[in-house]
Amino acid sequence: MSFLYPTYLWALLGLLVPLVIHLWSKKEGKTIKVGSTKLLSESDSKQSRSIQLNEFFLLILRMLLIGVLVLLLAGFQMKKKSSTVPVTYIISPKLVDNEKVQTIIDTIEPGSSLRLLQTGFPELDPDEFELPNNTITNYWQLAREMETLQTDSIVVLTDTKIIGLKGARPEIAKNSTWIPINTNESIEKVLQVSNKGDSLEIVSMTSDQYLTSFRKEWLDKKDTGLSFNETKDSVFISSKENKKTIALTNAVVPKVMIIYTDSLQQQKKYVEASLNAISKYIKRTIDIEVRKKTEGITYSAYDLVVWLSTDPVPSTTTKLLAYKPDIYANTIIEPGSSNTVFYLTASLNRENSITKNVSERLLELFDFYRDIASDINTYDKRSIDISELEPVTSVEVTTKKSYQLLDISKWLWLLLAFGLIAERSIAKYRKQ
Repeated sequence: MSFLYPTYLWALLGLLVPLVIHLWSKKEGKTIKVGSTKLLSESDSKQSRSIQLNEFFLLILRMLLIGVLVLLLAGFQMKKKSSTVPVTYIISPKLVDNEKVQTIIDTIEPGSSLRLLQTGFPELDPDEFELPNNTITNYWQLAREMETLQTDSIVVLTDTKIIGLKGARPEIAKNSTWIPINTNESIEKVLQVSNKGDSLEIVSMTSDQYLTSFRKEWLDKKDTGLSFNETKDSVFISSKENKKTIALTNAVVPKVMIIYTDSLQQQKKYVEASLNAISKYIKRTIDIEVRKKTEGITYSAYDLVVWLSTDPVPSTTTKLLAYKPDIYANTIIEPGSSNTVFYLTASLNRENSITKNVSERLLELFDFYRDIASDINTYDKRSIDISELEPVTSVEVTTKKSYQLLDISKWLWLLLAFGLIAERSIAKYRKQ
């Protein structure tokens, strides 16, 4: 047996309460009417104890109820030795139809378990398997969940995608072996087509197991190689595979508000120059508004607020860059206390604006391609070496017996309910 909250076991001292009550309580005597005391025979007098247990069965029942309540508070659980599977094979869903994996499945010995590498590790039925949607596998989170499997050893067949690495490398006690299956996948994908006046901005990516790269190109709308649908809101893009229809999006013009005081006018000048350099580099207009007074400003209407003022920094959910010199800072722009606050850590001049890459750091504050971020993760085909992927195996490996904890709280609650009903019924009948 085990307890989730063993501290509550001190409450078992409460078993003394009904014991004391029953020892000190006196049962009400009965009055018997007789005609004459002459008819009563004299009996020998007997000395009795002054302390006697009253209603012994009711005492035991009340102590039992207190004990059950304490067990519920302490989180009482029963340990049961569980039966384990010798070997469990866990396969990434995208590899089920892979020829190499199919060969391995055919050689699996009877009695082994075959599961999918996803939350819950469902059993794999090859006849009823359906390939899931493009979901990103979090390898290290699943590695931690493998500790719950009742098995002696685990073999994981995975495609080792780099996008599946999130968080810190875990340490697990299970004896696991991770086998990489290289699928040699590659993809060329148009991610976004945006209107830019008389031209179109086309953003595409190419990815294989070694490299993911992006390309941006501009095409004149009058180009004879382009074809649009009737409503002019989609364009047909030809690729190596086939011809696809891509919906046109309108390029959003980011809005920047610069608040400054006269003492920091020089900083305002360099920030404006850096924003204009970004606009020219990405070929996208940036709407820059400059003000000294802060009255009547709706900060949520802007994508970025640059605070070059000695006044207190406003509280806003908009990304905000505040001037806060720090000689110990590692970079010219550093994150602040939240994911929307950043600090300009040094006074800008002609030299450090170039050497410390102010324009590049400012560009990182804009999320120009947030609409296609999920697509980038989905189509990223880069792989990682298996030595970088495998979790750390604990030195305590599986010499311990495997137990399964049984939660019996629902039965204890049922026992408590019936016990209370019985106690109240008996107490009323016995007038206790």
